[in-house]
Amino acid sequence: MTLRGEDRLAILDLAARVNEAASRRDVEAYLSYFTKDGVLEGDMGTLSGQEALRKGLMPIWEREGRATLHLALNILMDGDGEEAELFYRLLIRSEEHTSELQSHHD
Repeated sequence: MTLRGEDRLAILDLAARVNEAASRRDVEAYLSYFTKDGVLEGDMGTLSGQEALRKGLMPIWEREGRATLHLALNILMDGDGEEAELFYRLLIRSEEHTSELQSHHD
């Protein structure tokens, strides 16, 4: 079974909310969108589970520089109606620079 249209829209909304929380550097809001065993993969490493995310997010965000904006691009998703995987390019825009990371959310 593939993902239904409404599931895909909900996942896109989730990606936008996660990246907005990252732009605001709101760790608790960011974590609220992850399951207990959620995984974040990127150029700055892999964080698995809520505790690793809680400890690792601020150091990652601090390395990004001030006033960042997180934008999800080229979003791909797979799922069966019960579980879904989301893959996208994360474009991070800051006052100092722009960087691109590969992201993966379960």
